[in-house]
Amino acid sequence: MYPPPDRRCPRISALIWMGILFQLASCQTGQPRRQHCMAVSVGQPHDKYMYYYSWIRSADTSVRFIEMSGHGLDSALLLLERCSGLLLTGGADLHPAFYGRGSDTGYCEVVPWRDTLEFALLEKALNLGMPVLGICRGLQLINVALGGSLYADIPAQMNSPETHRIPETYDCYHPLIMEGTMNFFGTRAGDTLEVNTNHHQGIRDLAPPLMSLAHTRDHLIEAITWKSGTDKPFLLAVQWHPERMAFHHPMSASVARIFTEQVSKHFQSANSGQGGKNAQIP
Repeated sequence: MYPPPDRRCPRISALIWMGILFQLASCQTGQPRRQHCMAVSVGQPHDKYMYYYSWIRSADTSVRFIEMSGHGLDSALLLLERCSGLLLTGGADLHPAFYGRGSDTGYCEVVPWRDTLEFALLEKALNLGMPVLGICRGLQLINVALGGSLYADIPAQMNSPETHRIPETYDCYHPLIMEGTMNFFGTRAGDTLEVNTNHHQGIRDLAPPLMSLAHTRDHLIEAITWKSGTDKPFLLAVQWHPERMAFHHPMSASVARIFTEQVSKHFQSANSGQGGKNAQIP
């Protein structure tokens, strides 16, 4: 039996029932209203991933974050509908079976649940026409999702003289050579800039819908976007860690600013009823 209502507080009871009715009505209003917030695919533990949050806030103090990995897959996909951008963060290796090289698993430290979550988030974000930024692993995941492949271990498979990782530090740097006509970084084709590097995997075969924006001296692709002329939502991915660099560095600030600008534009257009461009994962 439920306890009898407290008749000494009719006003409180009325407010409670009004709140319940409002919640029930809101569940029947169809599509959730988009919020000025950014979905972060994996942002925990905080001491490891806090750099992403402070880096984004250096470009836009008004943006809010929703961390996706703390939710079940279905809940995360529903929460993504309320966001205006998706940030795919760095971390563990992709399972090589996703790019047809399951025999390379011995080179990798994989987290299967994360692969499942982030492939699903990327597909949903592109279908929603949402801006997407990938960093390190995020670049690799985007390339694989769109039909490309990876070196499962650069030192073992690429025979490169370039140093791409020194364990336990983000203070390893190498030159990056800019290319192409799609200018997100305020640079020109042929410019060379230093960026940090902390990865042992990288793009082997570039996905057909994508183009390279920058590469290292050993010709490893380190920045990608859609091929020019494609009418698709904003997509940018970089192999370096801009969130771990000084914000005034051109390869840090430029990435944060252009992404937060696109997130803000998508928020405004979505809530004005215009929607956004969409793309399909093949």
